[in-house]
Amino acid sequence: MVMKHKHLLTLVLIISAIVFTTIAAQIPSVSSAAASEDDSLIMHINSPLVLSKGEVARLDSSNADVVPMLVNDHTLVPLKAVAEHFNATVDYDSIAQTAIIIKDGVRYIFPIGEKYYLIDGKEKVNLDVATTIVRQRTMLPLRAIAEQIFEKKVSYYDQIIVIGNKSVDLAADKQTCETIKDKIAQALHPQTLTELKNYIAMAGDNAYNDDVKALTTDAGGSARQESSANEPTSDEQDSYSLTNTQVEGIDEADIVKTDGQYLYIVAGQDVVIVEADGSNMREVSRIKGQENVYINDLFIDNGRLVLMGNRYEYQETNDVIAYDGQEKVSSLYYNSGCNYVYTAVYDTTDKSSPQLLKEVEAEGSLVNSRKNGDYVYIVASQYYYWRMYAGAEDDQILPMVKDSSVDDEPMPISLNDLMICPQQDFDCYTTVIAINIRDTEVEAEFESFAGSAQEIYMNDSSLFLTFYDYDWQDNTTKTGLISLDVNQTNINYRAGGAVKGYLLNQYSMDEYDGYFRIATTTNDSGCNLYVLDQQLNEVGSISNLAEGESIYAVRFSGERGYLVTYETIDPLFTLDLSDPTNPLVAGELKLPGFSNYLHVIDENTLLGIGRDTQEMYARNYDGNETFIGMRSGGIKLSLFDVSDYNNPQVINEYVIGGAGSYTEALYNHKALMVDSDQGIFGFCATLVADGQDYQQYFTGALLFKVSNDSISPQGEISYNQPTGDDENYQYYQRLAYIGDTIYYLQDGLIRAFDNSSLEELASISV
Repeated sequence: MVMKHKHLLTLVLIISAIVFTTIAAQIPSVSSAAASEDDSLIMHINSPLVLSKGEVARLDSSNADVVPMLVNDHTLVPLKAVAEHFNATVDYDSIAQTAIIIKDGVRYIFPIGEKYYLIDGKEKVNLDVATTIVRQRTMLPLRAIAEQIFEKKVSYYDQIIVIGNKSVDLAADKQTCETIKDKIAQALHPQTLTELKNYIAMAGDNAYNDDVKALTTDAGGSARQESSANEPTSDEQDSYSLTNTQVEGIDEADIVKTDGQYLYIVAGQDVVIVEADGSNMREVSRIKGQENVYINDLFIDNGRLVLMGNRYEYQETNDVIAYDGQEKVSSLYYNSGCNYVYTAVYDTTDKSSPQLLKEVEAEGSLVNSRKNGDYVYIVASQYYYWRMYAGAEDDQILPMVKDSSVDDEPMPISLNDLMICPQQDFDCYTTVIAINIRDTEVEAEFESFAGSAQEIYMNDSSLFLTFYDYDWQDNTTKTGLISLDVNQTNINYRAGGAVKGYLLNQYSMDEYDGYFRIATTTNDSGCNLYVLDQQLNEVGSISNLAEGESIYAVRFSGERGYLVTYETIDPLFTLDLSDPTNPLVAGELKLPGFSNYLHVIDENTLLGIGRDTQEMYARNYDGNETFIGMRSGGIKLSLFDVSDYNNPQVINEYVIGGAGSYTEALYNHKALMVDSDQGIFGFCATLVADGQDYQQYFTGALLFKVSNDSISPQGEISYNQPTGDDENYQYYQRLAYIGDTIYYLQDGLIRAFDNSSLEELASISV
């Protein structure tokens, strides 16, 4: 999400001083020293985040759906979170249906559903609103728990709640209120469909300001039910290729996968499983495509096959549907259509007969996906804003989702699983789906966020979503961020933030040792590197690097970073990230050409794949040549020595083809086959002769041996035109290897080659 205020980053750095010193300054009896030890708890209606001693944290560490809420003009807060903040003990009697706070030896007993509580089981104290269970947490009236039990003062203004030792005049300090909102009102859980619609309308009108008041008095909604290895496993006998991925242990989907014995291939609307036995290849089974379902890529993992694509659904009906089993609403669409991100999980224990176990859908288009062990994570983005102007009912602005283990048809997502971002203009939803592919009876988790995600980054415990927005005040593009804690099917909002500039791709992001690093290009001030903490506050940066140039490649590796920018030459920057608060440019190397992709060979060696460049000159009337610019040349492989981090050097370069030559590996890292053990790199390419006619002279696969001191060609495999069924024709090329055999997949044709001689062993059409 993109923050509203021009000076957000400055406010972030001094949040502790602003929030607590400012509040303390309003109370003469409280010194600055005392303020730093203040145990005040600052909350915001519908926000899962809190401020305490200047630090942002989740209100409930294990349940990001828990928020303070308004019910019938009364504010309810979670008993457990508030009580534990003020050092009380919490218990729950499931038989008596009571929640218990134990403070200074006194027991405060709250019967669920009743408008009273008991002190030590004797004295009865009446409440204005009943104790209730929402999102699996006991909710109490704010003033009852804060003032009566903990003897604290409650200050309330513009949906901000401060529980502390002194009353605070929040209305008198708008800057503090804005700072609080920037930090803990980044994302809010709407409680009703009406509230959601109002939030959306306000966001569309840029109406988030100090005059925003409570939008509903009905809690609404229903409680959500909560519900290993990182590397793919198989009965491997030989080494085999894995998809070239960004983060070790986090798999990325592709159009072809292998488990060391079989190839799994997207073929038109079908998916084909091929026994990969060198000269004895055979098609074992075929999963036929469904009508209006188009498979884009897949995952595999030890008897599981996960297919992902799109399903288009036409809607021409005026039927009614049930929402949350309570109310009837009109048809979801007006004689139009809807696109769904489609996911299917198959059991492939018997390769000859894959069995469908589960289908999951989310409205929208695929942004990206990842797999961590037994769990697949999918991000979808859906444009919805037009519905509000087409007379849509309230529920029709909710994303539609489906889990076949729950229902056969898509239904609106639960409000409990949706968050809006009032400080961000948005007309889309981004939905994150988590699926247990091993135990498919476990319900898929859906979480939706306002905005249209562009890129994602994921590691073992975090998922980052990025959003673009144009800041009209600064006249710049900003990259908004949402960070999520991810643990199996549990997806919890952690923080939101923004940085100046736009990303190149997923490699522009990385998380290491609790810090998030992100590299951006700006239109007016070159390139930037930001280091952010767990709450996405900036702790360090490198600004205005290579002014006038753009980032062409990024790679992070532990405490190091590598950055390639380009305008006329290729500067490779080495970045020292060992001190998150003080990132530094360690060294710089300038040479013709540029790299689009950087691959870490080892701690001392870096491989770049990009393009050569050529200078262009024009001869004037006097016969003198004048430099007029640069043009891209052939495909260029560059080997860099980064052992002396302050002085990177080029070890070796290799250029293939001339201007107009192309390989998908320039822009898609998954198109690169990597055999790290043998030092073999392969990709498919079309090569153009360097000259006036630009004639193609080769199409096919290229193999290279890369060591720590050289790049040498290992051979090439020419493309053969397939003659298979046009219905299954696929326009892609990929390389894979199993043991001593290389498999060249080219437009529906699979060809097997001996790794040493490149002699063709067999071929089949799929």
